[in-house]
Amino acid sequence: MKSIYSIIFFFLGITNINSQNTLSLQKTNIKMVDLSQASVIEYVTFKINDGITQANFIKAANESEMALKTITGFIHRSIALQENGTWIEVVFWENKQVAIDGLNIFLEHEQSKNFLNFIDNESIKIEYSQLQ
Repeated sequence: MKSIYSIIFFFLGITNINSQNTLSLQKTNIKMVDLSQASVIEYVTFKINDGITQANFIKAANESEMALKTITGFIHRSIALQENGTWIEVVFWENKQVAIDGLNIFLEHEQSKNFLNFIDNESIKIEYSQLQ
């Protein structure tokens, strides 16, 4: 039986663009997600290309979420920004094979193109972890 921590996942929602055109992260839009079917986490770190605003990147990320939702075995995705400018994407999948297949589908999906074009390809690191 999985622990409550693997079943309920909280995430931060981006809620505000201030007068300096920067985004503020706040504990809003907190929602519970059933992760009981997840057995693998895809952990991706990357930087976005110079000249891409956070607002435009978040918009593209939200659009690309629609592509993920069409992929069998996809469960949930969250994106966060570290203070050093590195973005983190955590994707929960049913198993490692659907995660790998899902990534390949995502890379070719029309709704993910803007998101992918905003990412510095040289900075991408992808790891898979088995939930315990």
